[in-house]
Amino acid sequence: LSEPAGYPTVVSRAFRPPLEFLRTARPLVAAAGKVLLLTAAVADEELRTLGAGAGLELVAAKRFELPGGREPRAIASFRPVPQQS
Repeated sequence: LSEPAGYPTVVSRAFRPPLEFLRTARPLVAAAGKVLLLTAAVADEELRTLGAGAGLELVAAKRFELPGGREPRAIASFRPVPQQS
């Protein structure tokens, strides 16, 4: 991870709490890239708030249940919000 930015996709699964991960991922993702967050299922509004706190915009969220335990989960896709000069 010697490059400070420019990865097309940054993905996390149980790396850090969601907001911490999104803040860590933001400087690593390319301007046209995406950040994927695998998390417990939460409402879109909460995902939007998490993204906004990291300079990211929620693009989509897909919800599903884990096999066997049936725990609700979500995969959320974010894109960088252009930084104001």
